[in-house]
Amino acid sequence: MTIGDFLLFVTATIGLTHIMVDSVVVQPLRNIIKFLSESEQWHGKRGEFFKWVLQKINKMISCYQCAGFWCGLVAGGVLVSLNPLVILFCGFASSYLALQAAHFLNYLEANSVITIPKNGN
Repeated sequence: MTIGDFLLFVTATIGLTHIMVDSVVVQPLRNIIKFLSESEQWHGKRGEFFKWVLQKINKMISCYQCAGFWCGLVAGGVLVSLNPLVILFCGFASSYLALQAAHFLNYLEANSVITIPKNGN
């Protein structure tokens, strides 16, 4: 793996995770999954199982760490290697990277919105 491949993996997983969790493009899909996961229309064992699956998917696409893991699995398989162990570790790395990128963006946003004077006045 070259440094270019590494940087592509890092930026691809962070970008894909941010698209899944925060983008306007995926918002309708997130809204539908959230609505269906909170709906009371599911009856019987199959319905309860389907509702449980939708609740897990809803959590997965609204959490940077969770979505980062799955995006890392995809990017690892496409960009890095087809070795299952390497793909798994790419998922772990991407989970961490996506969460750190989200914290960094929140930090930048907070510093641009609120400025606290350093002298205490």
